[in-house]
Amino acid sequence: MPRLLEANTGQRIVFLPKDAIDDKTESKVGDIKDEENELRILKLPHPGKESGALYLYNARAKKLFELMNFSEPNRAWFVGDRVVEDGSLILSTPINPVFIILPFLIKAERNVPLEDLLDSAEYPELHQIAGLSGGLTNVARQLGDPDLNVWKFDEDKCLTWLQARVNTVKEVLSTQDIDLSAGATSLLYKANVRPSQVEYTRYALGIVSEYLP
Repeated sequence: MPRLLEANTGQRIVFLPKDAIDDKTESKVGDIKDEENELRILKLPHPGKESGALYLYNARAKKLFELMNFSEPNRAWFVGDRVVEDGSLILSTPINPVFIILPFLIKAERNVPLEDLLDSAEYPELHQIAGLSGGLTNVARQLGDPDLNVWKFDEDKCLTWLQARVNTVKEVLSTQDIDLSAGATSLLYKANVRPSQVEYTRYALGIVSEYLP
């Protein structure tokens, strides 16, 4: 659903999943607020790129969403009786925090608490997702007392989990009969041939691999 995002740099239009915000983190006019510091925009490392990316973190729901910006020149939005000069569009999709934490687990040289592992001068907000460690059981072994929150990367568990991620994406592509060809021409002259399961698997693998180091 579309929302009006208010930030220090101005107003932006953002499309959010229904579970991204709740009644306690939005105002009466539907503008996203952060009065209780429950809804935060974090700059975190992108797991598949050597650069940072923006994420929306709902601290109340403990959910993380990737923010992707799409823009074209000479565009604006009309929202009620207001004009949003920035005509770009931000799409938000859920992202599993495990993908962001995984590169740090793989590179870890010592077994330290997750909060210390995610201590980064370049991304000072990274430690805020340390509390989202529930899914780490799929890619790592927990060491010592659970209160210590210490994890060790497990390659076998990780490969099994990634295979499940690829299969999940493949099922979505196949069920929704997603066209795997590219360009407007494919929409006008698409052959009456449905992609094979191998092609869906290959495409799903490409999507998942974009979030791997």
